Amino acid sequence: MGVVNNIKEINRLVKAKNKLTLVHADGVQAFLKLPVNLADLGVDGYTISGHKVCGPKGVGALILQNKVNIKPQILGGGQEDLLRSGTENVSGIMGFLKAAEILEKSISKRWEHCEMLKNRLVTGLGAHGVEFLLNPESRAAQTVLSPYIVNISFKKIKGEVLLHMLEQDGIYISIGSACSSKKAENRVLSAMGLNKEDILGAVRLSFCEDNTLAEIEKTVDQIAKHVKHLNQIIKQ
Repeated sequence: MGVVNNIKEINRLVKAKNKLTLVHADGVQAFLKLPVNLADLGVDGYTISGHKVCGPKGVGALILQNKVNIKPQILGGGQEDLLRSGTENVSGIMGFLKAAEILEKSISKRWEHCEMLKNRLVTGLGAHGVEFLLNPESRAAQTVLSPYIVNISFKKIKGEVLLHMLEQDGIYISIGSACSSKKAENRVLSAMGLNKEDILGAVRLSFCEDNTLAEIEKTVDQIAKHVKHLNQIIKQ
């Protein structure tokens, strides 16, 4: 969804209920895309990943509070303080570090660029007269959203059909996150109260600093063309 969850408040509420409960946050979509202060969040664990910040695939990091004790899942030579045995991926780690050093300097600039691209996509679709629903923007005005992801439902159109039509144009989108690619239903959209038609019509687009305005203009034009074509077929 691209929703920026209030992790600090979630952690506070959990700890207020039971201070012994451990709170882990998945930070792969937030790391180096918006400012993150782990000391301020107060969570017990935080996960980040290299490939989400233009680093190598297959490398990540788990940050834990000193008070947290976890059991190793891989036993052997005792590397990494007995937590993960096996030879470290040194090249991957150094590549991750280098990517982090580069991107750390441009968090605000990249956010503004992707925000501009996302806004142009949304306004462009509206200018073409395309009927769509922003998820969750249309239902929760106070929700803070990341400019790196947008989830849109197109009325009376299956998102999977639109996805394959855009593939022919060299435009690649998805109908959900990669983590849920094997699941038949979108539990998040369902929990948000969307009806079946809007869930089936939902697609997910991601933006990055390397995307250009020209690419967004092309995407808007092709989506509008395909949506209008599909609507004509439905009416026949």
